[in-house]
Amino acid sequence: QIFGPMIRAHFSPESGAPPDVLAASEKLTSMTVLLCQALKQKLVPTPTKFHYSFGLRDIARVLQGIFTCPVLEVLESEGVVASLWAHECLRVFADRLVDQADKTLFASVMHKA
Repeated sequence: QIFGPMIRAHFSPESGAPPDVLAASEKLTSMTVLLCQALKQKLVPTPTKFHYSFGLRDIARVLQGIFTCPVLEVLESEGVVASLWAHECLRVFADRLVDQADKTLFASVMHKA
């Protein structure tokens, strides 16, 4: 409920976004929240992985990265929006992961989202 109106404002028809980009943008918030919740359940903090705490701030960072991209100049198709979302999720979430097993788990969770 926090980020939905921001997404709709950024990807509004007035911004000139194509219809498939508008449809894809509606899914961004829910996909990011689902990804964050899944990571929170599967990658719990431990003494050696104390930085594995995922929350609202991470969701905000993913969406903030998407908001910095100009809609008319770059986001021309649904595939580009999906690629941008994947890139931002990798930047925010996967860059914290310390071993290959966690990175593999992240890739499978992200693929499901």
